[in-house]
Amino acid sequence: MNNKIDIILISNIAELEPFLPSLCKTYQIVFSTSPYNERFYPNEVDNLMRRHIEGKDQSTILVVKEQRVIGFGLASPVNNHPDISRRVRGLLPIKQTYYIAEIGILPDCRRKGLGQKILEQHMKNMDPEKFNYIVLRSSISEDPAHFMFQKMGFEDMGVYMDIHSRKTDGATRIDHRALLSRMVNEK
Repeated sequence: MNNKIDIILISNIAELEPFLPSLCKTYQIVFSTSPYNERFYPNEVDNLMRRHIEGKDQSTILVVKEQRVIGFGLASPVNNHPDISRRVRGLLPIKQTYYIAEIGILPDCRRKGLGQKILEQHMKNMDPEKFNYIVLRSSISEDPAHFMFQKMGFEDMGVYMDIHSRKTDGATRIDHRALLSRMVNEK
């Protein structure tokens, strides 16, 4: 059995297309677990991925094992995300800030350093001539992902968001998220 894990940078829709069915399932599983417990339908995930891949200066990373997507990371300039831009305006220079929009690893593949590898790959993919800051959104609960972000130098900006989401039980509820940031060249 092949246990090789590949971290793949996806540049366009043609490269993404063969992975979309597996990526949609993984996305649904990742966000249906704690701390989010959210429900996404396959067409919602498919549309999100297609919109993202067409974005300017985007970075799409897939973690693949045995032809199955077990993790993913989506990032792009913060000015591609008006809701985030509004919250960090005045705190970070918008044109110089990159946003890590999504990072997810299947539950049985977590705590193996894959999330950190995705973040490191996003930072490597960023144009250092354009971007000096990175921002991401995290659950306010102190879960392993939150600790990983802190270990990698991300700090709480004191900016919080309420996210309305459809939960796995069908109800719509609010989650509280924190924005974390760091300079690109920090170690």
